[in-house]
Formats: sequence, structure tokens, C-alpha cells
Amino acid sequence: MPSGDLTPNQIDDLTTALQVAEQESGFPFALHLGPLAGEPRPAALELFKQVAEPDSTIFIACDPDRRVLEIVLGRSVRGWLTDQQAALAATAMVAAFREGELVDGLIQGIQVLALGARHQPVVHADDPAIEG
Repeated sequence: MPSGDLTPNQIDDLTTALQVAEQESGFPFALHLGPLAGEPRPAALELFKQVAEPDSTIFIACDPDRRVLEIVLGRSVRGWLTDQQAALAATAMVAAFREGELVDGLIQGIQVLALGARHQPVVHADDPAIEG
């Protein structure tokens, strides 16, 4: 499915998935869905530099026409999200893409990334909330 063929509902679904992911993970998410000029990784890195908070952003670049997917993690994200978790998200996306489910694949990948990057609350042994 070419990126220009998204319905308003699909755009809303992607927007909602990105917003929920930001709330759950504490990190900004950004999505580029469209052409990537030249080599995919350098093109994705150039786009990534243009996001508002590149140091803390989880960025997904997808060029469906070329069947290209890139995930770029900001420096501070790397302490929370591993390359293996990002690869798992990419695998989930690609599996859905193969079934012709571009939007569902992106949403699944966004959810996997958010789950992996989620800030876990710190629980201290002397925390009255955990005393029984």
C-alpha cells in the first residue's frame, strides 16, 4: 500500500498509537511514512536529526513503496530500549507488512517499542506502599 493511500481512520489510528506509546514509555515517538531518498539508513538518520528531541526520540522511518523500514533510537533511549527489542519490533512490523497490513504492522511495532522502552517505577524496600 503506498503511503499516500492511508484513510483518515488509519491516520487517526497511527496518531493514537504514537500518543499512547509516548505516554506509556515516557519518550517521544516520531514516524516518517513515505519515500526515503537514497540509501535507507543515512536517509532515516537525516530525517531523525530534524525531530524536535532527537536525543530522546524513538523514530520509525518506513518507505512502503521500497519496502524499507528503519528504526532510530535517540541516545537517551538506548539505556531503556535494546537493539534486540528494536529488532523484535521490526520483525513484528515486517510480518504484518507481508500480509498487506501496513498500518497494523506499524501499530504493532510502535507497541513493542513502547513496551520495551517503558520506564519501570523504582520500588524501594522501605516504601510504605508495599508494606502489608
